[in-house]
Amino acid sequence: MALDLRAERPLGAVTLAMGKSGSPDDSLRHGVLEYSSDGKSRQRLTSFDGTAEVRAGPPAGARARYVRARATQAQEHWLVVREFAVAGAGTATVAGGPPAAEGGALRSAADGDPATVYGAARAAEPGETLSFTPDALLRTAHSVVVLRPQGAPDGAATVEVRTGGVWHSPGVLSGACTRLAVGGGPVEGVRLAWRGGAVAPAVNEVVVR
Repeated sequence: MALDLRAERPLGAVTLAMGKSGSPDDSLRHGVLEYSSDGKSRQRLTSFDGTAEVRAGPPAGARARYVRARATQAQEHWLVVREFAVAGAGTATVAGGPPAAEGGALRSAADGDPATVYGAARAAEPGETLSFTPDALLRTAHSVVVLRPQGAPDGAATVEVRTGGVWHSPGVLSGACTRLAVGGGPVEGVRLAWRGGAVAPAVNEVVVR
């Protein structure tokens, strides 16, 4: 599986989270993370064995357009990917789902412009997540703000924040503007854990302050 960053850019930390609560073994049991500028010549970022969560920092000055996770041995398990994200220059990297509707883009949810909107192509499924990885570790963050269109349903997702490699939840989505305190410490990532529903989700912007 691979990520296309759409253009070559400075490469930040790569996060790969696999498996889920009901099937923790649904992951690449033996694999490698690789990056490339042209999609042909690839550099190894890190290898991993027997772990469902991988986070790796690239060498200083590394640039890439493509990042991929590749199995190095055959396996019988299914593969469930909860998060595959790359931090880079500029705004946060957005990954996960539901997939954006035609003409839209996941990145609209964290492009620095509240006027652009990520609109999903379908309703979210329970356990599906939309994740945001900042281009650099935010060492002092006091709140997470999630902006959505007017009339967005309350409780559509749990907001989760990653600090010290551990995810915790400061609260749930509420109305068009959700502001949640995160304690003033370092933030490595944010994700929206959708609870499922009949309405396709939409997000204008996710901001960590």
